Amino acid sequence: MTEQPSEKKLKYIDSHCHINSTLRENKIETSLEEWEKFYKTFPDSFECCINVNFTPELIENGIIYTKNTNNVYSGVGIHPLNADLWSEDVKTTILRLKKEDDDTLKNNNSNNIKDTPNRIVGIGECGLDYSHWSKIEKSIQKQVFIEQIKLAHELHLPLIIHTRDAEDDTWEIFEKHLPLDLEVHIHCFTGTKDFAAKVLEKYPNVYFGFTGVCTFKSGKNIREAMEIVPLNRILVETDSPFLAPVPFRGKVCNSGMIPHILKVMAKTKNIPEEEMYQHCYENTKRLYKIP
Repeated sequence: MTEQPSEKKLKYIDSHCHINSTLRENKIETSLEEWEKFYKTFPDSFECCINVNFTPELIENGIIYTKNTNNVYSGVGIHPLNADLWSEDVKTTILRLKKEDDDTLKNNNSNNIKDTPNRIVGIGECGLDYSHWSKIEKSIQKQVFIEQIKLAHELHLPLIIHTRDAEDDTWEIFEKHLPLDLEVHIHCFTGTKDFAAKVLEKYPNVYFGFTGVCTFKSGKNIREAMEIVPLNRILVETDSPFLAPVPFRGKVCNSGMIPHILKVMAKTKNIPEEEMYQHCYENTKRLYKIP
């Protein structure tokens, strides 16, 4: 029997979640006080999470968690399903929040992102979504994606990418607009093994995030893609409140469910669970510059 990992010695980071949506789906008020109660239900191995704010409203409001806790960092951008909400005002807001962080570090003679008010560690999620959910024209999605690639490069921040049913156009934009030195998190990877192989061959700073989908019986193709992702370029995430892993499939997902995803990831990569924890933990810290 495989020994269960010790929650006291092992730590994990949920590299992509949505706090407001998770609280709301659990019929909990979206407030700092409720978040502080909620995360205390997670395993002791939970260290922190990256809360991804993907609408103008969320970008403004998401800072309530970073300003007042020690376990939340922020991604800020516009999701492809909301691409029509991208504007110069949104860009200005992101630049202002990042400047507040930079000024705080400078004034405090610090390089620790934990000391900043907004804790912005990435741009996104952004990208392309051609699924049946999308009502936004492809041309608009592409332009907004390109704008955020440029912004991430300008701010020297990792880019958080969402791509669904859009591999060909995503690859085309990569080849034309994605700098080779830009650090990237392709979040909730559900693409093909062939696409993963192309990306791995050309882009040395792209990481792949895996969610509860890899635990589904129907997730065989995702596990096959995972097999070729090097251990130093793999991340674990929930994308909560979506995609709860087995045995919680169909329920509201949360960051406390990460150990169930890591268990399947370790089995897929044929390594001990402890090692899987360590790789994902170290990779997330390295990518997002989390101390």
